[in-house]
Formats: sequence, C-alpha cells, structure tokens
Amino acid sequence: MSLISPRPLFTGLIALAVFVYPFIIYYLIGSVDPIWFGATLFCLVTLRLWPLLRQNSVIITLAIFWVIFLGLLWWTGDALILRFYPTIISLVLLSIFGLSLLRPPSMIERFATRMGMERDAAHIAYTRVVTIVWCGFFMFNAVVSAGIALGGSMGAWAIYNGLLSYILIGLIFGTEYMYRQYYFHQQSEVG
Repeated sequence: MSLISPRPLFTGLIALAVFVYPFIIYYLIGSVDPIWFGATLFCLVTLRLWPLLRQNSVIITLAIFWVIFLGLLWWTGDALILRFYPTIISLVLLSIFGLSLLRPPSMIERFATRMGMERDAAHIAYTRVVTIVWCGFFMFNAVVSAGIALGGSMGAWAIYNGLLSYILIGLIFGTEYMYRQYYFHQQSEVG
C-alpha cells in the first residue's frame, strides 16, 4: 500500500489557498480585520516559497515586499491595501524575471535547464525572449490589477485576480509550450 507524499499535497493546498484569496477577501472583507488577511497571506506565501529561500535575489525581493505590504496594512488598517496584493505579486515577479535578463541566465532558461533543456545558443536566445514576454505580462497584470483595485468593484477585482489572470497565465504558458515544440521541431529538421 503506497501512501501519498504530504509535500505535494501540502504545496497544492497552499497554492489553492493563494488562488482563492481574492474570493475570500470578497466575501469576508466586511467581517474580518484586514490585518488577519495580511497575516494569513504572509504565512501562506512564506510556506509556499520556502524552497526558494536559497536564492538571494528572491529572498531580498520577498523580504522587501512583505515589509512594505504588512507595514502598510498594519499602519493604515485599510482593506484597500489587501486589494493591491496581486499587483505587488506581479511587480515582484516582474522584478525577478527582469533582473534575470540583466544577470543571465534568464529565469525561463533556469526553469528550462532544470527540465533538461540543452544549453545551446538557439535555446538560450529563445528562453530570453520568453522571459521578456513574461515580463510584459507581469507589467500588464500589475497595471490592470491596480486599476481594478482603485476603480473597480470588489466583484470585478475578485473575478480578474481570482480567475481571469490565471486564465491569461494558462493561455500564455500553453501557447508558448506549443510554439516551443513546433519551433524546436522545425529547427531540428533544418539542422
């Protein structure tokens, strides 16, 4: 009899909690003090990203994010700060991916290399372009999230940040994966 490993289950539960965060805020914002949402987010994201703590740029970026986010939330007690969580996450990811373009290897190259990608000039150039595309998405997502946080309804905010942004991520990821398969298949036939 095989037992299910608790680590993937635990990681999945944390990811699910972060995923449904906008809907939890939407339904509970009037009855729960905003600082409790911030503390819960801090715990969930810290647990989810714990394996990345060996990477200095990630540690520094996350530390700055948490200090600013929780500091503002504690100081103001304003629930509006909670609505900027997705915006800040997009900006953090933009900075991590963008910094990897300045200090190679690019973030997508790092992911692809871990998955067994060959490190030749064509693959490195391709992963650099994909990293730029993700930077563009994170910038777009930050702007849209901030705009909805400032001027949209709670319902629009919850739907965009809890559903539509994830659909966009899935579309970009899926489209890039299919294109990559086609592109490198074509390259292998030419070469």
